[in-house]
Amino acid sequence: MMQVWQLKKGFEQKLRQGHPWVFSHEIATAIKNFRGHEVVELQDHQGNFLARGYGNLKSKIIFRAMTFSAGEKNPFSMEALQAKLLAAWKKRHELKFTASFRLCFSEGDGIPGLIIDRYLVEGSSGDHQVFAVQILTAGLQRHLTDILTLLQRTCESAYQEKLSNILWDRTSVVLRNDVAIRKLEGLEVELPRFLKVVSGYEADQSWIKINHAVLPEMISMNCDLYQGQKTGFFLDQWSNIKSVAEKLETSLEGKKEFKLLDLCSYVGHWSVQLGTLCKSKNICFHSTLVDVSKEALGRAKKNMEKAHLNFEIQTRDVLKGLDVLPGQSFDLVIADPPAFVKAKKDLPTGKHAYQKLNTQAFRLVKPGGHVISCSCSGLITESDLKEAIEKAKRKNSLVANLVVSGAPALDHPLIPGFSEGSYLKMLLHHVDGVAGA
Repeated sequence: MMQVWQLKKGFEQKLRQGHPWVFSHEIATAIKNFRGHEVVELQDHQGNFLARGYGNLKSKIIFRAMTFSAGEKNPFSMEALQAKLLAAWKKRHELKFTASFRLCFSEGDGIPGLIIDRYLVEGSSGDHQVFAVQILTAGLQRHLTDILTLLQRTCESAYQEKLSNILWDRTSVVLRNDVAIRKLEGLEVELPRFLKVVSGYEADQSWIKINHAVLPEMISMNCDLYQGQKTGFFLDQWSNIKSVAEKLETSLEGKKEFKLLDLCSYVGHWSVQLGTLCKSKNICFHSTLVDVSKEALGRAKKNMEKAHLNFEIQTRDVLKGLDVLPGQSFDLVIADPPAFVKAKKDLPTGKHAYQKLNTQAFRLVKPGGHVISCSCSGLITESDLKEAIEKAKRKNSLVANLVVSGAPALDHPLIPGFSEGSYLKMLLHHVDGVAGA
């Protein structure tokens, strides 16, 4: 069955431009007898087709678009979903993502509410792959009733088209519906669970393969794909790491040593990537990795040791414990915190937290060095982050110029005009020195 909902006059333009969301106050139709399993067709106030997708009367986002094609009658069919996932895999392959990457990025790949990370995992009997899946919306959970068959068919098609050399029998699937955002949709937060597992695989001790950002090689990272943050690893910074590495390559020429401060390091992805680059140039590299999580730092230690890099570990709250570090000590300071703002009510304290963290970052960088400032809070705009950085610079009486800005990695595709999908911001500043000096 299909329900037809009409928009109020004046709200149709963003849909025609590809925006996938409709809010409850934008609907003109008096919705009756909607059980949630029906396909919803969205029309403008004159009855013209706009999109098809799913609805949720319990959410502020009452409609999410699955297709803008009038000819696609059932966007939830196995064939339609498989075609989207295979197209997404092809795009990643064209972008040279051959190891671990985000296979499906919700609205960005035309399946709102679905996250799939594909991890290439090292094993004693050869590589295998893990699909870490998150279903974030009630509408998709109702419609997507056989995720294993969908993944199996996608996996087999990817193998046939030479996008992957891993077959289904070497594939594990873990469902990571352990995220609080599900509550906004009226869904329960569930414990992680395997839907399929390769014999002998231990997800909490995964060694995943990641493409190096600029070198023609892979790096290995130890992480927990069962209970680790997000789906176990932060894949979204890869393109930002690449942009930073390419920018730093020139300044690294002739350097004998490079000191990095990696704040909120998690399992050390930034440090391993940049440290491996320095090592390739015979530069003496040292990273100080700081995080509040001892468990994450334990994995960071393994990752740095496997990469044969010099490092030290410090367990600290970055908003309270950085005063003990000596000022102007590091060539590069990375401030890549977890989301300080998760709801609008958190904005004032969150903005202050970004300012406080970046004030310390600019205090600790050497003149002539660089600071990376990140925010993964969707409610914090790039302008908000820039404002926090400007205040941090003034507190340290520094002159610093923005040299690189970044967004989520290319395996996290963005829809033009859909600002809600662009949650990650990265700003790289070069510190010239003290103002007026």
